[in-house]
Amino acid sequence: MTKPLRVLMASSDELAEGLFRQTIEGGGHRLTILNPWKGEQAFLDEARMGGYDVVIVTNLGLPLDYSMGLIASLLQAGNSKVIVMSAVAYQEDIDRAIREGAVAFYQVPIPVDKIREAVEKAAR
Repeated sequence: MTKPLRVLMASSDELAEGLFRQTIEGGGHRLTILNPWKGEQAFLDEARMGGYDVVIVTNLGLPLDYSMGLIASLLQAGNSKVIVMSAVAYQEDIDRAIREGAVAFYQVPIPVDKIREAVEKAAR
């Protein structure tokens, strides 16, 4: 059993949020979901102050360009590892995410067991 992780997720898709919450919290980890589109500074402040191990940046209800634009700010805000999960997975998006500092890029839909595995792998 890995140590419980603190995970922050950028999303505004309530249907996907339930699946992520069930999967991540079902693995013994803590998940906070915020919509940065409604309060970007509050999201970045939470990332900085919340002691998160991993931040999941998505395009679930958010424009992918906007979400990926958060990566640099998130890395400056704290010691969290950033992963991107997106329904859109063009090679240039994957390359950009890694270039900006994300540790991984995953295409969704993703099997539920792989969500928790991706979070735990990123935290290592």
